[in-house]
Amino acid sequence: MAIGLPASKARRNPWVDTFPAQATTSPHSRTRHNSLGGRSFCHSNFLASLAGAPQSVGSDFLCEDNQLTSLAHAPKTVGGVFWCYNNNLTSLAHAPQKFKRLKSDFGKFKSWEKIPPNLRGSEAAKTPPARNPGEAVLKAESMPRPNRDIFNLPAGPFATAEQILQSLKIDYRKQPDGALVVPGDIDLSWQNLTRLPDLSGVIVEGFFKCDGNQLTSLKGAPQSVGRYFSCSRNKLTSLEYSPRTVGGGFYCCTNQLTSLKHSPQSVGKDFWCSENRLKSLEHAPQSVGEDFYCSDNPITSLEHAPRNVGGGFFCNRNLLTNLLGAPHTVGGSFSCTGNKLTSLRGAPQSVGFCFDCSNNPLQSLGHAPRKFERLISDFGGFTSWNDVPQNLQTTPTKHLRKFNL
Repeated sequence: MAIGLPASKARRNPWVDTFPAQATTSPHSRTRHNSLGGRSFCHSNFLASLAGAPQSVGSDFLCEDNQLTSLAHAPKTVGGVFWCYNNNLTSLAHAPQKFKRLKSDFGKFKSWEKIPPNLRGSEAAKTPPARNPGEAVLKAESMPRPNRDIFNLPAGPFATAEQILQSLKIDYRKQPDGALVVPGDIDLSWQNLTRLPDLSGVIVEGFFKCDGNQLTSLKGAPQSVGRYFSCSRNKLTSLEYSPRTVGGGFYCCTNQLTSLKHSPQSVGKDFWCSENRLKSLEHAPQSVGEDFYCSDNPITSLEHAPRNVGGGFFCNRNLLTNLLGAPHTVGGSFSCTGNKLTSLRGAPQSVGFCFDCSNNPLQSLGHAPRKFERLISDFGGFTSWNDVPQNLQTTPTKHLRKFNL
């Protein structure tokens, strides 16, 4: 359990932090670390501030999936990837000015100079999407405040999608064919909902979030989401009724899923299904534009894993004994820590950044990728395959016999 947090706010993501969490408003302990040589994780919490974060991080810094409205107090230097998406940010002001990559709801950037000037200032805001001429745009300024009770009515005749959008004070436009298009976002998170309002006929061009509710079904979810769709921290046992198309990321962490059936087969950015009850990756999307997370499940095999992963692949703390089924090439990092690996057979042969296989009962690094920027293992850290000692580069004979090699 996270230090200093009540049970209801305890950290649900069991990644080992390089610093302990102390409170919902600060990710760090009383003793501030000015510099950390490795990675720092404070994602999937309830953080409203990064106060207390280290000033310099040698590898990745993850603060996504929180309640941040500002990046004030973020590290000034990050040696790897700085992740800050799925928050409530209106700009990237105070983000690190030195990093390898920055991933946010505004896009992915390779340097501070590549970030648009309007996102670097504290007053910056997202630019609303352009609307097609002739489409009626309905403003919600004079509409009544949202009535959350509408979501929990007994089964029976339900309000129309248009009435629901008006009740929620969400701007939308009505196309000539009658379709309702929301040019912005819909956020229904943390409302104690037991079911979704019927928005199944609505197209959302921004993101759709329904995290932190009591949902057991996605019935009523929009048919299409332009940015990301997030239904994490509910009681879902199935992804039925999830959007048919998702342009950005798809997040279904911390539910009770036993299958990925009905998930989109291709997502433009991330796919996260960590902290569920998955034993298999069957029905997982076969193409993921950025990062794929399936950590903290009882998965025993990577069969059916995505074939194409543009970013990182994370399968930490499962029940894997080998990596058969993993993608052959991973554009970012590959992490398989905390499993039961006795062999790295099936590991990607090329990893764009870091390959981490620590905390496993391995006897060698045989079958590890030959191309990486950094390899982390219980035998030590290496920056190239040539740095790995010869006695660790081959798989012991008993494991060769086990796989009939």
